[in-house]
Amino acid sequence: MATAPAPAAIYQGITLLVVSNNAQSGDRITINLGERGGKNVAWSTGQDFATSSGIQLSSTGGGSVPVSSFAITAEKITFMLAPSDSGSSTQFRVSAFLAADPSITEFSLSLTSDENSQVQAALSMQEPATLGPNPTVFDWPGTND
Repeated sequence: MATAPAPAAIYQGITLLVVSNNAQSGDRITINLGERGGKNVAWSTGQDFATSSGIQLSSTGGGSVPVSSFAITAEKITFMLAPSDSGSSTQFRVSAFLAADPSITEFSLSLTSDENSQVQAALSMQEPATLGPNPTVFDWPGTND
């Protein structure tokens, strides 16, 4: 089980694009964060500064974000889709942070959801990667250049 990084943690912004085709009210989407090489990494609201943007959910098509509940722990972010036109397509963006041990070089993300949902994750200037049930490994920016 991951633990929160020590106070000397380093932070990295991350963007998630969540798309659910044939969306149903109550569909659950979970993005799981995994350690690699024993280096702690956790979901975070960012550094403890007034300028930190925290965690933001935004609609990609205008209007409200189609989420009825949102939960975050060090290891996962979970969304439950809000009631909408059954069978419709919905999409939203999540901007958050990861906090990690300063010696981190990589971490993994995986997706737990129904077959109608897709999540892409992107860090810094890296190309987005589509998540699936198996862990997708990401390089921590600036460590494997």
